[in-house]
Amino acid sequence: MGMLLGLGVLWVVTEIIHRGKPHEDRRKLSVAGILAKVDVPTVLFFLGILMAVASLSSAGHLNLLSKWLDEKVGDIATPEMVSVAAMGLEKIDFIWYLKKISWLAIIGYLSGAAVYWLQAQIV
Repeated sequence: MGMLLGLGVLWVVTEIIHRGKPHEDRRKLSVAGILAKVDVPTVLFFLGILMAVASLSSAGHLNLLSKWLDEKVGDIATPEMVSVAAMGLEKIDFIWYLKKISWLAIIGYLSGAAVYWLQAQIV
């Protein structure tokens, strides 16, 4: 609700600020014009991820999984989510990424985790 209130206030303020400008300029600078440029599939993708994580957390599954991983695997650092930033910058479709790149990301993650685990076993 707070975000929607903030958006409403921002909308009113921008309409007041740009009221004397030509219609074409006003349309590009308005909140509606900016919202039209938002990449909705990416926003919905992240919203789905956040909802899935929140539901797993509230059900207690993440806590159980983290305890199991801590006992069985130990402390393994995960790579940063650089590919997600690249998707946004290069306007890469998520389905294309899923088909073409996800298997490479999984192989890279698993091989990194295996090397880390082997190093931990040797020491």
